[in-house]
Amino acid sequence: MPDYNSDFYNNTAITKIYDNPFINFGEENIKTTKSNNIVAGIRNSLEGALIEFKATYSIFDDYHFFKINPNDSITFNSIYDNGSNLKLEARASYKPIGNFEIGGRICKNFYSLDSLSHAFYTPDFEINAYAKIKFLKEKLIVTGELFTGSAPWYLDTAGNPKKLDPLFDLNGNVEYKIGKSAYIYASINNIFAQKYERWYGYETYGINIIGGLKFNF
Repeated sequence: MPDYNSDFYNNTAITKIYDNPFINFGEENIKTTKSNNIVAGIRNSLEGALIEFKATYSIFDDYHFFKINPNDSITFNSIYDNGSNLKLEARASYKPIGNFEIGGRICKNFYSLDSLSHAFYTPDFEINAYAKIKFLKEKLIVTGELFTGSAPWYLDTAGNPKKLDPLFDLNGNVEYKIGKSAYIYASINNIFAQKYERWYGYETYGINIIGGLKFNF
């Protein structure tokens, strides 16, 4: 059976930093996003695979997007619009052998907006995929992750709608448990050194490697 619910999302300076780290807060107009949602989905296990499909139809007020700040061309302002979105999302995970797992997520959005021509900086189509394997009595975990998304629309400094390049990122992570709640890890991000722009004017970093200790309390 479909589920009917309403959401109120309070956009704040902190939440917007997570969405876009280049916000110009001196010119920010904060609004609360309101939406009414109809959600329907199915979940099933098939020969060891967990499969889930969900469809969400949302009618929203003051959903926030972004545009380049015309005053400095390096920061962004929020823009709000009313409209609707049909979001189709599928997830799956599968263990072909005991300590090896693969899975992923596919998402497609169909936006219809009252004023804006496009859902700026929001990819219409996204794919996340991963593979994880555990060794040494599950103390050593090796994970690979792939993310790709369709080319998002943006507004250039003259206010013209254009498209950025498609999004693509491949990452790897190694984690080793050295105590009851302590881990040593190393991660390599953007393995193919893609120089796409998630935000207009800001290229992603090339290959970067980080490592250290992690504790769970």
